[in-house]
Amino acid sequence: MTRKGESELDSKIEKDTLTVLSKIKNLLAYTDTKEKIFSYNDYTDLVPLEYSIISEKTEQIILERLEKIGIIKIKIRPMFINSPGYGSLAIESIEIIEKEFEKFYNKYTGKHVEKVIKPDLKIEKNIGYLKFYKEGPKIKIGNIKSRHYRLLQFLTDPLGTAKTIDSVFESIALPKDKKDQYLNDDYLDKQNKIKIIKFTMKELQKKKGLTGKIILEFYEKKSSVALKLIT
Repeated sequence: MTRKGESELDSKIEKDTLTVLSKIKNLLAYTDTKEKIFSYNDYTDLVPLEYSIISEKTEQIILERLEKIGIIKIKIRPMFINSPGYGSLAIESIEIIEKEFEKFYNKYTGKHVEKVIKPDLKIEKNIGYLKFYKEGPKIKIGNIKSRHYRLLQFLTDPLGTAKTIDSVFESIALPKDKKDQYLNDDYLDKQNKIKIIKFTMKELQKKKGLTGKIILEFYEKKSSVALKLIT
């Protein structure tokens, strides 16, 4: 590869590293297990940033570099010459070194997180829309009675403020939840509320214009949660 080609590749990798970090961050947000080991399929199920589609080759190079830094460990699947995909890196699983990852993530994203953004929610004919900037594109969220719209509405008022799990769930609760025995059990109540909040966020992240741009951050042993925007 020429120096110019290497330079272009490095520039592309630098641009897409934030996407990879966001996907790993989402993996951590959606698990309560002590072991932070995920299959490569779990990782690839997280859609990359809408405006930063990553090629498999670039993504694997980024993952290899993150492993060298010491924030993840990659397990390679044994490959044979006649196997599909021979010649490329065959990742079987990714183990996240949580403390090291958080340090690197916070340091890397510090200059990427836009702190002056004020999300603007609009309602038109019972459909909710979001604009990151006054002059930005209008992103369709969905019916204003849906869980995902109400979650976005609650956690952006104001943006970045941690709110209790009970208050967040109350803001997105549906009538059917009153009959759910798992939400009325003293022991299972919190766990299932968190599960529903995470699932609702996952649905929200699938919206065109939001993929890879919003994440949940839990605090105080998951007693509270805040919404973070990544630009």
